Amino acid sequence: MDASRQSTPPTGGEAAAEHEAAELPRLTVTQVEQMKVEAMVANIYRVLFGADPNTRSIMLELWRDQHIEYLTKGLRHLGPNFHVLDANRPWLCYWMVHPLALLDEVLDDDIEDDIVDFLARCQDKDGGYGGGPGQLPHLATTYAAVNTLVTIGSERALSSINRENLRKFMLRVKDTSGAFRMHEGGEIDVRASYTAVSVASLVNILDDELAKGVGDYIARMIGQFTLSATRCQTYEGGIAGEPYAEAHGGYVSDILRMF
Repeated sequence: MDASRQSTPPTGGEAAAEHEAAELPRLTVTQVEQMKVEAMVANIYRVLFGADPNTRSIMLELWRDQHIEYLTKGLRHLGPNFHVLDANRPWLCYWMVHPLALLDEVLDDDIEDDIVDFLARCQDKDGGYGGGPGQLPHLATTYAAVNTLVTIGSERALSSINRENLRKFMLRVKDTSGAFRMHEGGEIDVRASYTAVSVASLVNILDDELAKGVGDYIARMIGQFTLSATRCQTYEGGIAGEPYAEAHGGYVSDILRMF
């Protein structure tokens, strides 16, 4: 081989740099996207804290009327991109009804009635609410449906909840460990226990049979979190829904609310 075409061996500094680069963790697409969002948020904070008080007040203004218009429109029509949430339709109701309530906006009676009628079709004949009409009952969508109906708060909305069958559904998804499954044969995690206890409390069906063992289950989860960093708390510092699983902000929220 022609010696002139051979590559020059890296110097000590170059070799060290190459070794250092090889040791850097490979970022996933999700991590890269998260870093982009964090950079955008950090820039917004820099602009906000560097602004004068009047400008800062304008930047923090909540556009109430625009939000109300957007949310009210969504209760009647959603674009085609929302088809991916077909199994989460009670959540769509909750995500629009709840902020409207926070904005102190009163819904028209016909809209309220349509929401109540739709959620009644999501209610399974044997208890609980599915992600849409005819779908299997699930604690997450049950939580969304019941909270939507309670937020509406009318006699028609509240009386549409079959409390007796709802309790039976919760007993069917209750595990011998004291925890709950998200649906029959589904996964066990703190989210299931929170949604079950929260909904049962809201509709006044939380009794000793439903509550049995839940406190012990949560205590075990917290015990694993506090005593063993390899269990519910991950290397990221968050809390997972069950031992050795991925940390998630939702589970952190649920387990703290369970306290």
